[in-house]
Amino acid sequence: MTRIIIQPGRNQTFNAVWNQRNSARRLVRPGTVTIRGYNVARELQDRSVPITINIRPSEIPAPGPECPSGNLLRNSGLEEWRNETSPVGWNGQNINRTRSSKSGNFAAEMGSVRTSRALLTQSVNGIPRRNYKLSFWARENQKIPSVGDFTLGAEVFFYDAAGRFISRADPVFNQNTIPERYNLYALTTGLSPARTTRAEVRFLFTPGRDNNNTVSIDDVDFRCLF
Repeated sequence: MTRIIIQPGRNQTFNAVWNQRNSARRLVRPGTVTIRGYNVARELQDRSVPITINIRPSEIPAPGPECPSGNLLRNSGLEEWRNETSPVGWNGQNINRTRSSKSGNFAAEMGSVRTSRALLTQSVNGIPRRNYKLSFWARENQKIPSVGDFTLGAEVFFYDAAGRFISRADPVFNQNTIPERYNLYALTTGLSPARTTRAEVRFLFTPGRDNNNTVSIDDVDFRCLF
């Protein structure tokens, strides 16, 4: 429990890791579980934000290659660019180099043409039956006039040795409210499929009809956990 002050028009994102144990410290068995988050402020203490998850029986990773250490992405800080629209190591569309960065000199601005979708992707070697974590920093860039009407998605795709799509990691990050200052976001994939040889990090910016703003992405980290 903590106390924070949020100014009007601002928001706060929280990330938490649950060890799958209840308040008695007993391991929760497989099944459907609803997790609720509460704000204990007087005006909000009777309200909660629920999320329902399905706990599956545990899977023991098959013996195989060990997880490589560190960030698996090339040019993860988006500092190297072939030109104004092409970051080294990444593929994409409707992106632009910007100096509105979290660190270093540059970041990737998604949605330069504000009526079109923007895509930013990078593919790396993947290992089957491993957990991966994706984290990144993002901020909204307000234009004049400012109309923020968009969603930003982040996800991980898995492919086999023939380049065939196997599955998409669950959960998928989707956000329709991004603050005007950089904020850290993260997701974990769960076990990668048995035939995985490649993993692809994907960011998708989808503008609404009246959108006039863009989103900057910086300092992306993708690593194998175990």
